[in-house]
Amino acid sequence: HFGLASAWETYRSQIEGYIVDHSQDLVEFCATLLTATVLAERIDASTLKHDALRDFTTEITNIADLDGEQSDLSQRLAEHGILPMFGFPTQVRHLYLRQPTRSHPWPPEDAVDRDMRIAISEFAPGNEIVREKKVYTPIGLAAFRPIGREPEPVNALGPVIPIGLCEVCKGIDPDASGTCPHCSAGSPDYHIVPLSRPAGFRTSWSTYDVQPYEGISQKLSRASTPKLATPQVWEQEHTCSGMVVRGTHHQIWHNDNGGEGFPLAQSTNVGGGWLAEGVAPPGWTQGSSIPHAIGAMITTDVLVCEPEQEIHGGYSHLMYGRHGGREQLISTARKAAWASLAFALRVRAAVTVDVETRELDAGVRMVASAAGTGVFRPQLFLADSIENGAGFMTWLVSPDRFAQLLADTRELIGEWENPAEHACEGSCPACLRDWSNAPFHPILDWRLAADLLEILMDGQPSRDRWADIRAAAIRGVCDDFGWAVLDSGERPVLDCRDDTRVCVVHPLDAIDTSLLAGIPTPYGPALPFDVFNFD
Repeated sequence: HFGLASAWETYRSQIEGYIVDHSQDLVEFCATLLTATVLAERIDASTLKHDALRDFTTEITNIADLDGEQSDLSQRLAEHGILPMFGFPTQVRHLYLRQPTRSHPWPPEDAVDRDMRIAISEFAPGNEIVREKKVYTPIGLAAFRPIGREPEPVNALGPVIPIGLCEVCKGIDPDASGTCPHCSAGSPDYHIVPLSRPAGFRTSWSTYDVQPYEGISQKLSRASTPKLATPQVWEQEHTCSGMVVRGTHHQIWHNDNGGEGFPLAQSTNVGGGWLAEGVAPPGWTQGSSIPHAIGAMITTDVLVCEPEQEIHGGYSHLMYGRHGGREQLISTARKAAWASLAFALRVRAAVTVDVETRELDAGVRMVASAAGTGVFRPQLFLADSIENGAGFMTWLVSPDRFAQLLADTRELIGEWENPAEHACEGSCPACLRDWSNAPFHPILDWRLAADLLEILMDGQPSRDRWADIRAAAIRGVCDDFGWAVLDSGERPVLDCRDDTRVCVVHPLDAIDTSLLAGIPTPYGPALPFDVFNFD
């Protein structure tokens, strides 16, 4: 504990003076840190000290001046990546099943705790939480601090900042710049809302609202998916196997309710916090409600990959915005391919750095392409899930280690392809799925991951992994709708019996210019449908 953030300016000059007066001591300290490390071959102690402290007090000042953050300076610095998070359990949040009346013991027995990234989903207003065979419904936000005999209510909203949310690429803009930094979308697709990083959550605190658990309760929560905020500068960058690979130490955001937010209004009772309209009983709030997104933010190590070329060698990675129809279908299939590869890399990276898979995050986002308005290229990212990072991604992002990660992932997917060792039709808990990536489950497929990785590394897939699936789907439409096969092979052409034809293609085939007009065939233009969605 370094005191309150509000007192930083009082002591800033003393800290700066100490750094100047003890410059040589700090150099010697850095020399000790470098002893017997690989870093010592790249940087000397004086340079390390200079680089580490160059903007040190300015960064502290910027964080100390933020509105709505934690009052303790040390906690702020830990949350924003200046100090290590070890010993600061700041990302744990409580759901108060009853209003606490005593400061000891703390936390109270009638409270459930979760990591912030899970809490914003499980404790979200309107969800259902089962505890000791009873079902509780969160109705809003509330938080307390154990001071004296009775706990003191604190601001339940926690830090609140305006944040930009994009409906086109589903990106997040912590700077609320007015235009999406990922895809350049503006209003109405891009909108700014207040985002709360809640200090705690609450139920109705009434025994009348607690229901017995009968095994049929529906949990309404969904896992929050990580979103990467774009850094201004990448610390590392190189190309490897058809991909541009970048690494940095930056912010990962998680938000819930699809970014739509919750209409929150203040409780009429002291210590009641903020309640969600439509979930809390009528008459429990005062004043107008304000829509808030609720979210979590961690600063950590991030590794990002994107295709070096958006279209190359007969394959395309382009995705499309709100166009619907075949453009939307092909975009879904290509997102599925990049998401599948992201989670395959995550599984293998966890083995490489000898951690559990849950200690790494993964995700996919779309960024604007030079190909035109409403056209995007994919980026996958891996991140340390621990606050402030554990150095896993910083270690893996180097050219040699990343190349080895790709080779190891390729070997891992090869094991998934062996039906004697692994039998699933697309994804399962033994390969790509776990509880943390539940929103991606419908689109994860190890075949897509295998094809995409081979296209990036070798220029094309080593074999046709879709033959059986494609054949079964074609038999289905021929039997059900009376369609006829005009041409078989990896790109079958089907007669739909209404003077239209369909060509079944690979999701990554470069048929973008033929999405609307159709692919030329000896039988006339055929509308392309990818095998992933055609199944």
